[in-house]
Amino acid sequence: MIRQNRFDNKCNSYSLQEERSMKRWFSVLCLVTILSMLVTACAAPTPQVIKETVQVEKVVEKPVEKIVEKQVVQTQVVEKQVEKQVVVTATPKPLPKDAKLSLSVFRGMDSWDPKNAYAPLIEKAVGFPIFWSGVPGADYVEKRNVIMASGNYPNAIQLGVCEPAFQQYYNDGLLLPLDDYLKKYPVVANTYPQEVWNALRQKDGKIYTIPRLGGVYYPQTINYRRDWLDALGMQEPKTLDEFRAFLQAVKDKDPGKIGKEKLIAFVPNRLSGGGGLALTWVEPVMAAFGTPYNAWIVSPQDPNKIVYAPTLPEFKDALVYLRGLMKDGLLDQTYLVSKDRGLFKYYAGTAGATTDWPQFVNLRREAIQNAQKEAKPVLNYIPGLVGPKGVKGGPVITPDPRGDCNPSFALTISASPAQADAFFKLVQWQWTDGYKLLTLGVEGKSFDVVNGVAKRRGRDAILKEAPEYDLYMLDRLLLIPHPKNMVFRSDNPSYADIPESEMKYVTPILNDTIANWVTLNYAVNTSDKVIADNIVDIQTKTEEFATKVILNPNLDVNAEYDAYMKALKQTKFDEVAAKINELNKVKDVQASWKALQANYKAAMEAK
Repeated sequence: MIRQNRFDNKCNSYSLQEERSMKRWFSVLCLVTILSMLVTACAAPTPQVIKETVQVEKVVEKPVEKIVEKQVVQTQVVEKQVEKQVVVTATPKPLPKDAKLSLSVFRGMDSWDPKNAYAPLIEKAVGFPIFWSGVPGADYVEKRNVIMASGNYPNAIQLGVCEPAFQQYYNDGLLLPLDDYLKKYPVVANTYPQEVWNALRQKDGKIYTIPRLGGVYYPQTINYRRDWLDALGMQEPKTLDEFRAFLQAVKDKDPGKIGKEKLIAFVPNRLSGGGGLALTWVEPVMAAFGTPYNAWIVSPQDPNKIVYAPTLPEFKDALVYLRGLMKDGLLDQTYLVSKDRGLFKYYAGTAGATTDWPQFVNLRREAIQNAQKEAKPVLNYIPGLVGPKGVKGGPVITPDPRGDCNPSFALTISASPAQADAFFKLVQWQWTDGYKLLTLGVEGKSFDVVNGVAKRRGRDAILKEAPEYDLYMLDRLLLIPHPKNMVFRSDNPSYADIPESEMKYVTPILNDTIANWVTLNYAVNTSDKVIADNIVDIQTKTEEFATKVILNPNLDVNAEYDAYMKALKQTKFDEVAAKINELNKVKDVQASWKALQANYKAAMEAK
């Protein structure tokens, strides 16, 4: 949920691991004999193989491993040649008439217990055996590529639509289109707006994955001590000026009796981190100037053009505002320097405000109560702040209807029509009759009903008394979370411990934030080599400029800004900006956001 930069939520599409893995696509075939044992238990019937000789253009790539901060491998294409090559196309083969239906699933899974108590319960409910196999997440991508290269495909694989591997498998004809099955299973099809499904369509107009939406449900807001605000006799801040006035009053009057040495007026959730992480945790401030950090926004001069927000002159004003907070002791003095987690200082009960997700109000309150035994903290949330020019600054969200490219599931061509039906039957059951089992487990083993409310037991207690009911196994057995399992609802087990009063307070805050305060990052589609090869350099220069301004009260901001803009021009910034505009259209991104808002509303209201 935390993004180190505005492109990290793309499944790390150009991560070092996946780049290397894809370039070893054919070289790993020698390992197939050994590693195919990983899926022996879940192997589908051997596909029929059709061979044809075609003339193809083969690109031979030699990787030049120039490692930059984000560990992106820059690859130079040095040779092209045309040769005759045998293309092998596998087609699904019907199950033998006497074969019993089964489904094989391969996914990333850590700490998997094949003897868990939940898998048999699921099989009994759906009426067919399911063969689960997988490897730890760190090794999953490479092992999946090996297995897919072997031709011994599992029926269903965990796969994100933005991964380079997805396009590889799609181009090689290894994935099964889902359109016909979506027509047969309306519970699945009707869960998402049509705009979401359309975003998943490939060149042939067909859908190959089920979305997994989640990022929009965790907006960044300002968490502050309402009990301190009341003690000061102030109203909840609505503007940047009012927020500063509150911080100044906290520093001057110490309403919590913390002591001048320990008191912190404002501590961002993160104080440091690679890729400018700490700078993304002051979104309500940056966005109120119209310049959210590392985001691409609509140009103030041209409603059809997308620009990099940190290049606008107002970005200087945002940094100067933060520098003023730092200079006057209103911002944590270790910001951009300390490796400590800023949120933990808020936990200690010594800070007046932080940036945070509202869903965890009870955890924050309990932490403060444990640290300050005499305290009676009341925590409130500000969806956003209005800047000096009337701009509403709130959380920054990249409205990707593909689900922020979170790993979902796809069917391979090894799946017979009956097995594809079985997959959809399993998903539909998990979202309906099986929802309680997949979210809570078994009563008396993994959860108890207290005062009419189902509450999960602590994992340590379960492992001690009934380890086969380990709640972690539910995460491994759940294929795709239903959207209602991602949102803030009283029937969501993740929030079962939140008191009714806090549930009633936070819910409208979230609704208001998502409806009225979100700042959009228009760089939704970024799967391009020009972007991948240069974005880290651009973001690094932005981070350096921002850090210098905030930490140096006497720095000539205008001169430094000019130097920063000149440095950007020395990168391939113009080419990156052109690609961002080519791949993303303003109206399309805005339509995607409306679809996600509709999906959020539907998830909140789903029965």
